[in-house]
Amino acid sequence: LLFYVNSPCVVLGRSNKDEQWVNHAACSADGIPVLRRFSGGGTVYHDLHNLNFSFIMSRQRVEAAQAGSLGGPATSHFIEYFRGLALRASASRWS
Repeated sequence: LLFYVNSPCVVLGRSNKDEQWVNHAACSADGIPVLRRFSGGGTVYHDLHNLNFSFIMSRQRVEAAQAGSLGGPATSHFIEYFRGLALRASASRWS
């Protein structure tokens, strides 16, 4: 589990077409870089006010989830699990 904060930037998901998701003229005028991540998902704007998190898992764990052995859809299971970790970590930080 990795927590991070970015300087202002626009981050495209792996298969997003930048001409559909990004106003390059506005980004260029404001000095905001347009980046691409290797994972899927939508295009997002990051800045110093966002706390982002990512997680890396073994292929076996992902395949087990996709096979349904973890119960429920794999994607929602992982999102809920790591969202809970992030919320608990941030709550203990500010308690």
